[in-house]
Amino acid sequence: MEIPWDSDRCGLCVLEGDLTLEHVIPEALGGILVGRFLCRCCNSTLGAQIEASARFDPSIRLAAEGLLDQIPSLANRILQGQEYVAEAEAGQVRARRLEGRFAIQGSAQPDGSVVVPSEEAEGALRRMLSREGACEGEIVVALARFSETRVDEPVDLGRGVQAIPRRADDFQPRLATDLMDDRLALAVAYEFLALLTGEQIFDECLDPIRAALRSTEGQSDAFRVVRGRSNRGGVEPLHIISIRQALPSVIVDVRLFRWIWYEVHLPVVAFGYNRLAYVHNLATDEERVVDLDEAAP
Repeated sequence: MEIPWDSDRCGLCVLEGDLTLEHVIPEALGGILVGRFLCRCCNSTLGAQIEASARFDPSIRLAAEGLLDQIPSLANRILQGQEYVAEAEAGQVRARRLEGRFAIQGSAQPDGSVVVPSEEAEGALRRMLSREGACEGEIVVALARFSETRVDEPVDLGRGVQAIPRRADDFQPRLATDLMDDRLALAVAYEFLALLTGEQIFDECLDPIRAALRSTEGQSDAFRVVRGRSNRGGVEPLHIISIRQALPSVIVDVRLFRWIWYEVHLPVVAFGYNRLAYVHNLATDEERVVDLDEAAP
C-alpha cells in the first residue's frame, strides 16, 4: 500500500528535493506500507543507522523462528547468516544459517580439539598429517580410515593425529544481547503520523523528534518509547500500527509479528487526525486500514 504525499518537502529534514520511497515498517522485516516522502539522504541515514541491525534483535529472531512454517521466505531472510549453537561432548559447535541450512563454523574447543565442517574435514586432516611429516601414501590410507569411521567413534590416524566424526543437531539461536534501536519504533510512529497528517507533520513541536531520528545519539526528552512482548498468545504473521491520544501525549502503538510491541509517546500534536489502525497480514500480504472511531461501539 502506498499512501500519497502531497508535498515537495522531505518529511524528516523538511527540505525540498527529490523524494524517495520509504517503507514505514522496514522492508527487511516484511513491511510493505510505503510513501514517497523522504529525501535520499534521510532515507539512507535511517537505513544505515537504525534499520540495518533490526533483524539481529533477539525478539525479532525468535519471532522469525516461530513463523518459519507460515512465512518461510521472510523468516529465512531474517535468519540468513544468523549464529546458532549446539552442545557437543567437547564443547559448543557453532553454525550459521545459510539458505535454510546450518553451516558449521570451524572453532577451537576448550579441550584443545578443533571442530571443522564435514566438507572441510579431509583438507584439514591432510594438512595436519602433512605438518607431522606424513607422506602422501600415509595420508591417503589415513583419510580412507577416517571415511570408514562411524559417528562418535574416535580414530587414530597416526603421527599423533586423532579424529572423531560427529553429528551436530538441535541447533539453538545464539542470541545477541543488544536490543533493536528504540528509534526504529520512533521512526515507524513518526512516519505513520506523517502519512496521516501530511504537511501538518512539520509542526515545530515535532522538531525534537526529527532531530533524534537524524542524529547518531537519538536521545531526547521529547519522546518516550516503551517496549514489551505480548502476554496473550504467541507470534503471528501480523504487523499492526495504531494511533491514540492520551494527554499529554499522542501514543502510537507498533506491533511487530503481533508479539513485540512498542508504545511510542510523542508530544501533543495540535491538529486533528482520525484514529486509525493499519494491519498487515504477512502470510497473505493483505493490508487494511481500520477507523477506530467508526469501529468503536
